[in-house]
Amino acid sequence: MNDVLPLSALRHNFKHLAVKPAFYQPDGARQRIWTWEEVEKAVRSLIGGLHDLGLGKGDAVAIYGKNSAEWIIADWAVMLAGMVSIPIYPTANEETLAFIIERTKCKAVFIGKLDDHQVGQRVFSSSLAQIVLPCDSIDGPIAWKDWMAQKSFTGEFFKGAADSVISIMYTSGSTGTPKGVELTQSAYASACGDTARWLNVNQSDRLFSYLPLAHIAERVVTEGMMIYAPGAVTYFSESLETFIDDLKAAKPTVFFSVPRLWAKFLASIYHTVPKKKLSSLLNDPSVNQSIKRKVKCSLGFEETRVWVSAAAPIAREIIEEFEALDIYISEAWGMTEVTGAGCINYPFKSSMIGTIGKPFTDAQVRLSQDNEIQVKGRNVFERYHLNPEVTAESFTDDGWFKTKDRGEWDEQGALKIVGRLKDEFKTTTGKYIIPSPIEAMMCNHDIIELACVMGSNRPQPFAAVVLSDTASLLDKDAIKRELERFLQNMNESLENHQKLSHILVASEPWTIENNMLTPTMKIRRFEIEARYKEAASALNDQQKVLWCE
Repeated sequence: MNDVLPLSALRHNFKHLAVKPAFYQPDGARQRIWTWEEVEKAVRSLIGGLHDLGLGKGDAVAIYGKNSAEWIIADWAVMLAGMVSIPIYPTANEETLAFIIERTKCKAVFIGKLDDHQVGQRVFSSSLAQIVLPCDSIDGPIAWKDWMAQKSFTGEFFKGAADSVISIMYTSGSTGTPKGVELTQSAYASACGDTARWLNVNQSDRLFSYLPLAHIAERVVTEGMMIYAPGAVTYFSESLETFIDDLKAAKPTVFFSVPRLWAKFLASIYHTVPKKKLSSLLNDPSVNQSIKRKVKCSLGFEETRVWVSAAAPIAREIIEEFEALDIYISEAWGMTEVTGAGCINYPFKSSMIGTIGKPFTDAQVRLSQDNEIQVKGRNVFERYHLNPEVTAESFTDDGWFKTKDRGEWDEQGALKIVGRLKDEFKTTTGKYIIPSPIEAMMCNHDIIELACVMGSNRPQPFAAVVLSDTASLLDKDAIKRELERFLQNMNESLENHQKLSHILVASEPWTIENNMLTPTMKIRRFEIEARYKEAASALNDQQKVLWCE
């Protein structure tokens, strides 16, 4: 069905699904169920409101807020009006928010639930129309309910061509200024249709939306699956506090997450049942199946058939430990520039753990002479918004997109990510360090949650780490001894030029808010290196593990 353009597929769903449920939106103690008929009515009301503001085809409209049914409805309304949707992360700082609004010449913004609505209020000018989605935390000049009550648009929805730009998605950006990826109908159709077909998503599937919809992967695996697997429904989480309860209520059949959250799920399991005890129970044939069922039920996974991890590398040990529980996590890889659909280890194969599997149908993948992963296909974007120089630099002469990820094929034809070209650095030994494999080794330790390996122009690399919740059970001296032991053992497995000289323990967590993490929870190397530059200059041979106060 990926030859059908998304706006045509949406019109088809409005007509043929009508009274069937589309969204389950938490509303206090109850679930607000949106039918497709109600969704279409709301879409038409929003289009009518946008037209009343004087907006027309090609105008940019931002959506800024946490995930909700109304977020997606607003997105669909903008695109079906022939306008361009601009998703913005709800955690975007003032600089990023202002840059995107100005760069795209936004005429209006839909504002949803936010942790800090003052950020937007400091950025948005009085000339920018602000429409507030149903939300208790903020008021605005235009309320959702007012537009729902007014006369709606009755004309034909915008159809557009295959090359029509329906959205501009800004990369979360671990370094530098965000780049706006222009998303066409054709690329969206390719990625979403491919994903729906590859994962066998169908009308009986339930999806759970909680990762930011401003990220391409979340947009594909929720919105895209609803469009290209007619009848699939999406549930939402009301808040971080209700997350697990909302997940259990949804009982998703397809579940997508990121490595850091998979690690937290695993930690919560071991908090309930210690690792050694769980391993012993799983080796007991008389109880192992009931234990697996209980663990799945505790996470809301009793009916899940597809589990996916993406957005960053995941430690193979995490996948293997979940595999022992019959939770088969398929690692996937993609980028905004390839509309999220690059490669995936699905159907799950144990022999491919540690790889990102094989390319999706529409994605052609090759390695350059220096093993850079390059991609070509309908799913690949054509240009960055108002950035022709960077666009030209991002493609080879024969039209392949240069991902800047370094990879290698294994004997099964599966692709393995071995590093990020821009993350590599050279020590004074003259040899290059690829940090991500070392960081993955470190994050597999129970007391390390996050790690960043650095050391450009130093004799040896070193690492800064954030301790996990498990570490809180130990005193400082015990943590120091354990990290010293771990450092020694890990270094024995590394080549001489890779051996870490020190471990710096962060005194505060790395978060999106303090700019140490991207909205998709990848580490921001430049920011972290700057934060620990002074501490790095004071490293000495007497202490291998130091706290940064």
